[in-house]
Amino acid sequence: MVVKILYFNYLWDLWGASLGSTIKPLELFRALEKRGHRVEIRWMKPQPQGNGSVGTAEQGLKARLKPYLSRYVHDPKLFAENAFYFPRELRAIREVQPDVVVARLDLYLASALAAARLSGLPFVLEADCPSLLEAELFQPQYFRIRPLARWLEGLNFHRADAIVTVSRTLKQYILSYGVDPQKVTVVSNGADPAKFSNVGPSGTRARLGWEDKVTVGFVGSFNVWHGLDHLTSLVQRVVAREPRARFLLVGGGGIPREEFEHHLKRNDLAEFIHLVGVVPFEEVPSYVTEMDIVIAPYPKLPVFYFSPVKIFEYMAAGKAIVTTRIGQIAEYLEDGVDAVLCEPDDLEAMTEAVARLASDDRLRRQLGEAARDKLLRQHTWDHKAAQWEEVLEKAVRTRKDLAPNVSENAFASSSRETAGLQTRNLHS
Repeated sequence: MVVKILYFNYLWDLWGASLGSTIKPLELFRALEKRGHRVEIRWMKPQPQGNGSVGTAEQGLKARLKPYLSRYVHDPKLFAENAFYFPRELRAIREVQPDVVVARLDLYLASALAAARLSGLPFVLEADCPSLLEAELFQPQYFRIRPLARWLEGLNFHRADAIVTVSRTLKQYILSYGVDPQKVTVVSNGADPAKFSNVGPSGTRARLGWEDKVTVGFVGSFNVWHGLDHLTSLVQRVVAREPRARFLLVGGGGIPREEFEHHLKRNDLAEFIHLVGVVPFEEVPSYVTEMDIVIAPYPKLPVFYFSPVKIFEYMAAGKAIVTTRIGQIAEYLEDGVDAVLCEPDDLEAMTEAVARLASDDRLRRQLGEAARDKLLRQHTWDHKAAQWEEVLEKAVRTRKDLAPNVSENAFASSSRETAGLQTRNLHS
């Protein structure tokens, strides 16, 4: 069955703070197209301009009041975006004439669900994050309309024809709303090994005079959940143990670059770290090629629900990985076999791992080859596309069988389905 897919995504800062989450749909849907399906991607949110702002510069009273009002305006504005997205989504459905609508779960949004239902189309929810929980964990500065956010999240979960999520932890979060487990499929992220094979170097090591150094690399956004607040201490410890070590960081978002560079200079670390910044995804493999060791120092988080794209890309590149024994990472990588896993926030263990690998070429090759072999067997985007294909085809067939009843209102009786449900603790 050839399926025509219309995909809605609401990420902000696609090539900065949301880098990994941007790469996922691009690579996944490219793999689905290789399998014969047709995909139309619509990025719905206005993107930041050169200075990180959206639209024209703010002036006058609005600019002065913004710091005081943002706490209370932020979330109502997100909810109001339903009215902005809904007509655009309906127009896109009329233009594309898809067989199925897929939308990324986002805080306060249910416009794509409503548009799909009004159009009589199957709706598949891409739940790559727990939208309400994520906001409470990482954006506590905003006043949250929690009952509304929870109701809309539950509405999406209950009314979707199918839900695809990226980790078992996220599935448990979804099931805590009383959702039928048969409706939820776990499909982790992946990588394209062809993009990381026989790739020429970026030339960075040569420009920096690092040819005789051991390069420790990181690729991704500089957000708090990536553990980069530990980076200063880690660099200091590693270079004290292994003076040849140098750190190559590729990405952006999160910590402003100027602030990070000032911090490095203040701590006399500038000579040991090179910040590449955000680069086009097509150039990422050439930087990873120049890394001897790759790190993902995830800290201890209240809930680790991620499926890190960077981990799979590190595997595809055949690099020696040092990361955290947490969440899905501990499910897919085995310590001492295809990676070195350390406990969250254990900087001494991570220092020891990096220093040991820096002095052992054979061990680096052994771990990297084992990691790439595992990816080739289980975690390419082709593997993930095959799993998504099964979900999408089933949703299309099921909705066709229900065609006489497609006039149901997406919001009818939703309050009865979600009222009274209490989210279970994910730690239990």
